[in-house]
Amino acid sequence: MNRWLPILKNFYARKPFLALAIIGFLSRLMVIIGYSGQVSFFGDSDGYIALAQRLSQFDLNGYDGTRTPGFPALLALAGNNLYILTLLQGIFGIITSLLWYDIITKEFNRKRVAFTVAVLLSTLLHVLFYERAILTETLTLFMVSFSLWYLIKYRFFKEGFSWHHAIVCSVLMMITFAVRPMFLILPLFVAVCNLYLHLRKQKLKAFVVSLILLTPTLLAYNYWVQLNKENTGYARMTSFTGITMAQTTLNFVDEAPDEYAELRDIYIRKRDSLTAIDGAVAMSIWQVYGELQRKEGITVAQFSQRLTPMNSYLIKNHPDRYLKQVAIAWWDFWGTGMFWDYDAFKYTIPKKASIGIWLIIQYPLLIVAKLIFVVLAFFIILKRIVLKRWKLDFMLFILLFTLGCSLAQALVVYGSNSRFSFPFLPIILFVICYYGENLWHRRKSLF
Repeated sequence: MNRWLPILKNFYARKPFLALAIIGFLSRLMVIIGYSGQVSFFGDSDGYIALAQRLSQFDLNGYDGTRTPGFPALLALAGNNLYILTLLQGIFGIITSLLWYDIITKEFNRKRVAFTVAVLLSTLLHVLFYERAILTETLTLFMVSFSLWYLIKYRFFKEGFSWHHAIVCSVLMMITFAVRPMFLILPLFVAVCNLYLHLRKQKLKAFVVSLILLTPTLLAYNYWVQLNKENTGYARMTSFTGITMAQTTLNFVDEAPDEYAELRDIYIRKRDSLTAIDGAVAMSIWQVYGELQRKEGITVAQFSQRLTPMNSYLIKNHPDRYLKQVAIAWWDFWGTGMFWDYDAFKYTIPKKASIGIWLIIQYPLLIVAKLIFVVLAFFIILKRIVLKRWKLDFMLFILLFTLGCSLAQALVVYGSNSRFSFPFLPIILFVICYYGENLWHRRKSLF
């Protein structure tokens, strides 16, 4: 081992991207072998597969509006072959680790931090098993990372974008939004930051660039909302909107007036029955839908429409209860989940090794890391406010972006929240490693 270590270090020093790509390939190969090449399916998977088949046939007439087209479009491009899709997701995972290595070395010149973050993105088990699942997480992580890399690559925070770089970045952000609608906030935030950074120097150019950054996403949003309205009568980005908002009223739906008695009473009954057995209470609204669907045959869109006025009443008349639920959802946002099919393992050794590594080592460390990140993020932002350091650099950008998205997500949905923080994993790892290295150097200087 001592003989090979200098050779490996020298290889990494000369060809860091190739070294990281090899690490990423080997770790994914081990998971594929240990998992027997299985593809994981979850509750959301069927919806993505159904839309992918429609996209392949260029037929969206009558579509139920439950999903946005970003991830299903990738599946359609893969010929609706799930194994090709997971192969592509593995490739995206490797590229994501390389993008973050490049971001950190270019913007901060921290090669050790960059190497650590890149290796973690190729060895954390929940990252690798998301790549084996028919879920949006891997593609979302890749697109967010690609968009942020583009900001650094073409010096958005320094000279600003030219119009053609703004066009490319706007398309990247539009695709990110099409994959995960919560990232509507990304082009809005980047456009506002562009005005803040460059409005004083080049007023007309700053306005034009911000408009370019926003336009593709706003056009995509308008197109999909109108399509859903034509198909379902419900003008929202997805047919789930009313349902997810109802999740935020979970703990005070009792306050709904009698005009919503049917919905209110079923919701309370389902919530209380799940509470009694310590079940997934946030999912009780889906049991309400199941009961009404059996009774009346209503669609998801119709159910969302029926919920919308009750949601509006409860939030408007009980803002304190709503904000309390938002706080709960925001806290849950920082959790960490593993999405794998434990029974799909065909062999005992990889099954036990994976569960041991995840539960004993990686899961606890990730929870601690996220808690430290939240504390650090608020501390850094407050420190800048106190010291009146208003310069918007990449570090401040990613902190504000992450905290802003966590709050925005908590405002509109409660349930499966730990999945929502996954696209921000590289940011969390980077901030922890960056300030951890700073602390280590300060410690060394004291002795």
